[in-house]
Amino acid sequence: EAEALTAIYLETGEFLKMPLFADIENGAFFTAEIPEEGIYNRNGKLIEGDVLEIGDVVKIYGSGIMTRSDPGQYTD
Repeated sequence: EAEALTAIYLETGEFLKMPLFADIENGAFFTAEIPEEGIYNRNGKLIEGDVLEIGDVVKIYGSGIMTRSDPGQYTD
């Protein structure tokens, strides 16, 4: 299994909700795009990306590169 960043799903924005994540390892907040095709649940089944709820723990796979913006942006 490729190394993944483990984070907690949150949302930001009063009217337009945007995904926000908190890295479990260091507590850093960052944004990351949720793929249009969906996400994989723990059983490896592809599901809709909008089923995430605040507090869900997710594994994020990508390049490991984080931008220096505030909050950071995880890129793939």
